[in-house]
Amino acid sequence: QSTWGFHHRFVDERNKDYYVLFGHHLATIAVVCISYWFKYVRYGLLVFYFHDVSDVVLDLAKVANYLKLEGKAGLFITEILYGVLVSSWVKYRLYEFPRLIWYGIIKIIPVDSILPDGSSSFGASTYEKFPNHYFWDCQIGGPVCSVLLIILFCMHIFWGYLLLRIGYRTLFKKEGIHEVEQEEYAG
Repeated sequence: QSTWGFHHRFVDERNKDYYVLFGHHLATIAVVCISYWFKYVRYGLLVFYFHDVSDVVLDLAKVANYLKLEGKAGLFITEILYGVLVSSWVKYRLYEFPRLIWYGIIKIIPVDSILPDGSSSFGASTYEKFPNHYFWDCQIGGPVCSVLLIILFCMHIFWGYLLLRIGYRTLFKKEGIHEVEQEEYAG
């Protein structure tokens, strides 16, 4: 993730979403580091997993688009990869990722159930009740990770909207996917 952030910052061309993507890399790196530091590695690993599943398809679709492998001449490779990208994006970044946020932040250990002495309003101490999910043992790690995960999700919504806009213009306005992508994204 940090390598992609470095590449995006210093090597890659600046697209319309340059600052959003740079912030995305910073937030992802921060979530992974904070979750590792405060011994809650599962968040960081799941963030990597949900991002990498759709990133593979995203990169393949970008390559196919740059090579103009679209339409009959390109065996519809760009269009097929676009469809796979949208479905993986919706499944992993707009459905599974928020479920991770909801489950990890809201359901496992609600913030208002933790008392200052480390005990829980559930009756047992937080550590006894959730030994593998004791993320809130620090005063700052949990809330910071929570905010960063929500920011990442908002960025996923933004890119999901862009993807759907590209698809709409390609399907209903009969514009070429390469031209629409250049106008909508690279612009």
